[in-house]
Formats: sequence, C-alpha cells, structure tokens
Amino acid sequence: MFSTERMAYLRILLLKEDALRVAGELARKEIIHPLPEDYGGSYSPDPDLLRRLEDLLKRAETLRFRLGAKPFSLSPEEIPLDLESLLEEVERPVAELEEKVARLDAMRQELLEREEEVLYKAAIYELLEDLDVHPGLLRRPRYISVAVGRLPRAQLTRVEAYLGEVPCAWEARPVGRDEAVLVLVGMDAEGISSALSAVRFRPVELEHEGEPQEISEALELERWGIREQLADIEEELQRLGEEWGEKLAFWEEALSANIKLLKEMERFSGTEKAVVLSGFVPLRSCPEVCWDVERLAGEKCYVEYSPVEEVGKENQTPSKFANPRFLKPFERLVATYGLPPYRGIDPTPILAVVFPIMFGAMFGDVGHGAVLALAGALLAFHPRLRGKAGNIGEFLLYMGGASVVFGLLFGSAFGLEFPPLWFRPSEEIMRFMVLCLGFGVGMLSLGVCLNILQSIRRREPLEATFGQWGVFSGIFYWGGLVFLLRSVRGEVPLKWAAFVFGLPLALMLLGNLLWARKEAVEALMGPVEVVMGYLTNTISYVRIAAFGLTHAALMSSVFLIADMLPGEAGLSAVVEGNLLVVALEGLVVSIQCMRLTYYEFFSKFFLEEGRSFRPLKLVDNKVR
Repeated sequence: MFSTERMAYLRILLLKEDALRVAGELARKEIIHPLPEDYGGSYSPDPDLLRRLEDLLKRAETLRFRLGAKPFSLSPEEIPLDLESLLEEVERPVAELEEKVARLDAMRQELLEREEEVLYKAAIYELLEDLDVHPGLLRRPRYISVAVGRLPRAQLTRVEAYLGEVPCAWEARPVGRDEAVLVLVGMDAEGISSALSAVRFRPVELEHEGEPQEISEALELERWGIREQLADIEEELQRLGEEWGEKLAFWEEALSANIKLLKEMERFSGTEKAVVLSGFVPLRSCPEVCWDVERLAGEKCYVEYSPVEEVGKENQTPSKFANPRFLKPFERLVATYGLPPYRGIDPTPILAVVFPIMFGAMFGDVGHGAVLALAGALLAFHPRLRGKAGNIGEFLLYMGGASVVFGLLFGSAFGLEFPPLWFRPSEEIMRFMVLCLGFGVGMLSLGVCLNILQSIRRREPLEATFGQWGVFSGIFYWGGLVFLLRSVRGEVPLKWAAFVFGLPLALMLLGNLLWARKEAVEALMGPVEVVMGYLTNTISYVRIAAFGLTHAALMSSVFLIADMLPGEAGLSAVVEGNLLVVALEGLVVSIQCMRLTYYEFFSKFFLEEGRSFRPLKLVDNKVR
C-alpha cells in the first residue's frame, strides 16, 4: 500500500515445443507483462494451426447461435490449454452436429416452401369458388388462355397498364403481407404472357381433382401435416440445443482463449527452435513463477529474474496496484485520474478514508445511506449482477455506510430529524463550515507533504524545496494560517504580515531564478499561482458544507410539497421525492467528491506517468 507493486524483470529461455504450455500457465495466472527482447525475431505461431482454430471457433459459434444456446464466460482456471486434446475433443462432434443441423435445416426449408405453395393454392381455389368457376374448366382449356399464379402485391396496380389492349378478364386477391394470387382468362396467349412476365408473375400448378370444397379441405389437411413436421424439426433442434448447448459454449470460450494466447505469443522473441519469454513480474511472485516453469518444462529451460532497478528498466516498468481486495473500488477512482509512476505514491488507501468522509458529510442521512448500501450490496453480491456491475456495488456499499454514519452524527433519516450524536449542521452552520475548511486545510497540507516526499524519493531537491507545492510553499501556507488565526485573536500584530507571507514567496522566487534556472516570467508567476491556488483550493472545501445543507433543504421541500397534497398523493410525493434525492443528489455529491479529490488534492503531488500493467491473459476480464 501507498506505493505501486515492486517489479522484477523475468527472462525464460525455452524450447519452442514447451513455449505455448508455459506461456499458457503464465497467462492463466495473469502475472507477466510482456516486454520482448531482440533475439532474432518474434515468436510466430503455426499459421495452419491458427486458421484451424479460428475456423473451428466460427463453426462452434454458428452452431451455438443456431441452436439458441446462451454463451457463458470461463475463468482462466477452467480453460484447457492442451491444443491437441482440445482439437481432438471438438472437431468430430462439431462436424457430426453440423451435419445433423444442416439436414434438419434442409428439411425445414423444404417444408416451408411446400407450406407456402399450399397456402397460395388454397387462396386460388378460394378465389375460384367465389367467382363460381370450377377448377376443372381451367386445367386443360382448348380455346382460351388461362393464367393462374402469384405475384408481388405491389405489382397489382401495374397489371392493368401492362395488359393494355389485350382482351382478357382477371381477378386478384391479397395473400399475406406482400403477395397476391391472380386468375386471368383471355384469348391472346402471347400478349398475356408478355404482360405477366413484366409484373413478376409466377404460375401455380393446380393438381387437385374434385369439387372446390373437397380440394380446400385436402389442402388444409396437407398444411396441418406440414406444420406437424415443422414442429417435430423444431423439437429436435431444441433437444440438440439442450444436449450440446453448454458444450458448444464451453468449446467456444476455450478456442477463443487459445487463439488469443497464440496471437499474444507474438509479443515474445524467438528463433527457429527456442523462445524467450520476457517481461515484468511482481517481485514477490517470481519464486512461484520459476517453480511453475521448471515443473512444466523440466530441465530444458533457463529462468532468471532481477529487480528492475538492477537492470535499469525503471522507465519501462508498468505500475501495478498493491492494495487489498476491499480497496479495489478506490483503485478505479485513482486510475480514472491517471496511473502513478513505478514505485510512485499510490493514494488509494488515503482516498479510501477521505472520499467516504466527504460523501457522508454532504449526504448524511441514515435512510438514504441505507438505500444506497442495500443497492450496493445487491450489485456486489448478487451472482448475476456482480460481473456486470464490477466494483460499483462495493463503492455504493461504502458510500451508503458513510452516509448512515454521518446521518447518525447529524440526526437525519429520510429527511426526518432525531437527536444527533454530534451536532445538527442546519442549526450550527458556521461550525459546519469551519470544520469543512479545517478538513480542506488538512487535505491540502497532506498533498504538499506527499509532493515533498515524492520529490525527495525521485532525487529532485529543487522541486522539493522551491517547487509550487514544495517546502517554502508549505511554509507560506502553514505560516499564513497560523498568523491569520493568531492575528484575529490579537496575539500577533498585523505588521508581521509582510514577513510571514513575503519571506517564503521571496525565497521561492530566488530559488527558481538562481538554482532551478527558470525564466524570469515563469519564476515570477510561481508565487502568484501558489497564493491563488491555496486560496481557491481551501475555499473550495466549503462546498462540503454547502451540499450538506442543501440535502436538508431538499428534503424540507419534499415534505412541504407533500403537505400540500391530500392523502395518498402526499405519501406518494414523499416516496418519489426521497428516491429522486437519493438518485440525483447522490450522483451530484459523488461528482463533487471526485472534483475535490482530483483538482484540490491529487493536483498537488500526483504524477500521471505510470504505464498500465497489461499481463498476458487468456480472457479479457471486463472488471479487474
């Protein structure tokens, strides 16, 4: 804690035949950040193997989707890394399943076409029955030309125009949303054929003998038979989905992970027979990594590691947080601002203390805090929501807990007041504001101290002494605060103001001009920025009191509106008003806490120079 993980530079020399197995184990543990070295070229996986895996992945994914099975994620520990065994396990079942599904799909398509044909025939026979025309008269006409078939419904308006002067009689009827059936009788066979071809007419053969009523019943029976066969096919596909769905999803994830691993291997160096796996590993994990490599590769490997400081790679080393699990939500807040440099100051533990304090002071309410905490607990511990919500649930749980604590201290629950354990801000506004200013002074002072410490660790004595947030800057701030407090009490005469405020700023100016060798304008602006920065940053913390008082005012408004409404309407207004305050003010207060953290605190010492730790991995975790 308070500093990023100490790293070592690791080199592993392996035979090419062992490289994938060892890299897979390292990726499973997500422990090495690759940094390739030039040993003749990069590692190149077998292109035929990669294509084979990608083709198999696509086929498995297509089958899973076709069978309606849901995908799921595997943990790195569940992913098989033996490619030969995986291919042997997957290829034959996938091929057999593809054949079954293809056969069922072909049968289904054939039945759908038959059903469509029956549908149009039934519509035509129904039309003939309405026209009082016996089907037998149209089947083998001797002196007239007959056209019976289907066409797009949009073409019906063009039939008249295309037939023109052709002597004929015709009738049409819509079928479904987009089609229509047409019966036409005329004398000019050639003219009729030319006109109908222009409107995308397709003939339908009338094969049934007998009376129209009997034919319609036969077609309806045939249609029901087709539907039963389609239902059987869907039932078989559903059965295949239940039998193979989970296996297909498992294979899909396993194949995807192995493909990812093969492509990630290109980040390492290698020759025709050997591979060098090199990169950054947490120093405390190096003995375990060495043991794993020797277990997998036996004596046919060489492993060495050294702290990065000993090999001169500090500037290339990634920053990895080294905090307990319960601080992960605050790591995300830090990472949103930036990453500290390697072995730089990690403010996550500090943020885990001060952020809930600020949030609770601005949102101190037992009831509202309990709502946030319950929502956070649901997101954090519910099996289905936890993966999607990431660390948001834990963050809400912490903030809700802080609100409950401050609600007890301030005596507020759902806007209703009860005897406070400490004091009521709305009744002691000045006290609340002074406490918030005091908190701000403490935060700014901590930021300056951290900057001085960090500058000393980075061997930058001029920055530590004369920098904007260095020693003399701190003396100006702390001395000024003491002077103001004592002068208000009459303990120090005002004539000392020039000495207390001017001396540290003058020393800063001289230091920047004589030792730091800064330009005159830049050196002169330094003290101005210090004065303005301390003044505005300190006053900025008054917003904690402002938003704390706003919370009470908002709840008073909710109850005032509720009192104006009768019965259930008033109760509904109270409930909806509380929910609105929790959602809206909770969001606004979170933003204000982030602003105070980022711009007033982090800006004093935080160096956004860190490189993200991007380990070799098998799966892309959405939340780490």
